[in-house]
Amino acid sequence: MVRLRRVFAVGVAALALLGLSHHFLLPGNTTVAPRRAGSPGDLPRLTRKQRDAFSHHLLVDDHYKLVLCAVPKVGSTEFARLILRMGNSTHWRRDPQRSGLAQADRDRHVVSKLSLQRAQRLIDDRRYTWAVFFRDPAERLVSAYRDRVRPRLNISFAAFVSTLKANRGADPHWRPQRYLCNNDILLKRYDFVGDFARIQPDARRLLEALGAWDIVGKKGWGAHRSREPVFSGAAARARASREASARYYTPELLARVRRAYATDYAMLRAIRRGEVGG
Repeated sequence: MVRLRRVFAVGVAALALLGLSHHFLLPGNTTVAPRRAGSPGDLPRLTRKQRDAFSHHLLVDDHYKLVLCAVPKVGSTEFARLILRMGNSTHWRRDPQRSGLAQADRDRHVVSKLSLQRAQRLIDDRRYTWAVFFRDPAERLVSAYRDRVRPRLNISFAAFVSTLKANRGADPHWRPQRYLCNNDILLKRYDFVGDFARIQPDARRLLEALGAWDIVGKKGWGAHRSREPVFSGAAARARASREASARYYTPELLARVRRAYATDYAMLRAIRRGEVGG
């Protein structure tokens, strides 16, 4: 059975917005006892609507027994490719959003396409590791604006924020992370919570705990036949994203975004208090 490193990582940038210290992060060698299949306890009973709400964001790999919430604008494309590689897809190098072949292979891992009973078993079965990575909401919103809004609409970031409705019905790229993958009801199910600002080292810890690092994470990413590890260059991209975000915000605009994403910041505070993990 897997000995899982439990990482409660919210990220320095998110904590700075919250006015919190980042020194609560657990050391990298923190471990918990081997997970065992046990009673469902207080885990929720899924409805069909909740199962469908997973959309294509909640992915499962049965070989490594990983259930992964791939949050849009939090490395979701590379996480989807990682799941494809775990499943021995020959199309794992392709973007599932742009390749029909990769999308078809990804759909075999999508939890929303499983029966309600099978999806429920993934929640109840403690042999499965549940993992998610979160990102500072203000930084994620800037990334969504630059990638999804600005190329399509002639609108400033301030104007976009003024019309923003950060609720369950919002576009997934700026929908609150709490409302993706049913995180509002399943937060306590996660065994591993990673931080986008540390996506490469946190992803490595996760894959090492699963026994998958040497096989699917250590090399092969980047250009064809590359020896680069998964999320190589992610630290530089995360740093550039934080620097870009700082240019978009005034104190007033940042305060407005913090209010709009109050549910996400409350979730990050819950993680800070250790209210995650079964």
